Amino acid sequence: MRPSMFTKQAFLRFITANIEYKDDIALLRKLVIINALILAIILLFSIFSLYNLARDEWLVASLDLAGLLVCGYAYFQLYANKRLDFAVFTVSVTLIAFLLALAYVGQNREYSLIWTFFLPLFVFMLNGRKTGSWMMLVFYGILIPMAFIYIGEWQNGDWTFTSFLRFSIASMVMVYTCYYSELAMEKSYKSYKEAQQEEKRLLDERNAMMLETLEKQDKLLTDVSHEFRTPLSVMRMQLEALQDGVVKEPKEAYQKLQSKISELDCLIHDLVQASNLGREHHGRNRQTLDLKSLLDEVIQMYQSRFADANLQLTYSAIDEDCFVHVDRDNMKVVFDKLLDNCLRYTDAPGQVVVSVKKTEEGVTIGIEDSAPGVRKHDHVKLFDRLFRVENSRNRETGGAGLGLSVAKAIVEAHKGLIAINSSDLGGLSVTVTLASA
Repeated sequence: MRPSMFTKQAFLRFITANIEYKDDIALLRKLVIINALILAIILLFSIFSLYNLARDEWLVASLDLAGLLVCGYAYFQLYANKRLDFAVFTVSVTLIAFLLALAYVGQNREYSLIWTFFLPLFVFMLNGRKTGSWMMLVFYGILIPMAFIYIGEWQNGDWTFTSFLRFSIASMVMVYTCYYSELAMEKSYKSYKEAQQEEKRLLDERNAMMLETLEKQDKLLTDVSHEFRTPLSVMRMQLEALQDGVVKEPKEAYQKLQSKISELDCLIHDLVQASNLGREHHGRNRQTLDLKSLLDEVIQMYQSRFADANLQLTYSAIDEDCFVHVDRDNMKVVFDKLLDNCLRYTDAPGQVVVSVKKTEEGVTIGIEDSAPGVRKHDHVKLFDRLFRVENSRNRETGGAGLGLSVAKAIVEAHKGLIAINSSDLGGLSVTVTLASA
């Protein structure tokens, strides 16, 4: 270790009495002050005891010696036993008692009362604002009446009412200054601690978000690999069977291969679309349009598919004009994803009800389906990428779990709201709200 580093650490241990303070600035300040104050008082008591002995001021010298012994003992307790509070209280009480005794004995000869002006500073710094206030109240509750009683006697008779008044006002100004200085220091320290806590909270939140993001990335990679592995495994088995000549109906095998290729193509398309949500600016080609006409177009596309799946698709528009300012192609993707979700997950025979109406918030589109439902605590998870309620990853029971996340991103890019709740029909109710044009 370099000598300069050793000296710095030794000095730091010395001024803090080797007491652990960590990052507590208030404690560090208190340690430095009490250490410096006790040393200064010991030095002053030593000098003035010798000085007063030399002048044959035996009474004052004895007060100096008494203060020196008490403060020396407090200093020993501070370093030997780490008794910080004991040292602070002992030094404060010693100073108060000494200055009161000096005022009575010295009678302000040679302006000895001037030493009392330093007391509020040290008492407030050592004991804090509340305890310091009580100590000052006791000190001046004794000193001020004493100074008033001895008007005409102290200072060889030169202590007048004017002298008393000046001293009292100056003392109160000093107390006032020290009090509010300590108050400002406490507020600054409180703000510093609050800022530290807020910084720690934000750091913890950031770390939690990073961990959550990493976990989601790991889950996403696992799910995506699983989504690809399932159709690829089926395709590999079909190809091996064709190669070995064990397939009795090659045409049916080729149809299965074509179906799995279509699934992979659909999955890749969904993944590309989902990955572009964070980069593309949705709604670049916004226009004012009537949502009823757009829904009419989308529902017409799905009528035959719902009928083939033995599902009844009902559409109702309560209001005449439901105009919004949106990107038409984006909104078509939203309704396509929501209806496709109903088609995949609603048990047959079942029903799906689509409605559009004007509300106080704007234009609301509701899509409800019949059973099966989803547990309430899973509703918010349905917007997560690749999340599906069933544990199986068999794509024949549904899509890749990207449709709702795509729909949510587009709606929110249009400053809209999308929510999922339980439906009165026994399934889910998806509500999309967009601002009116």
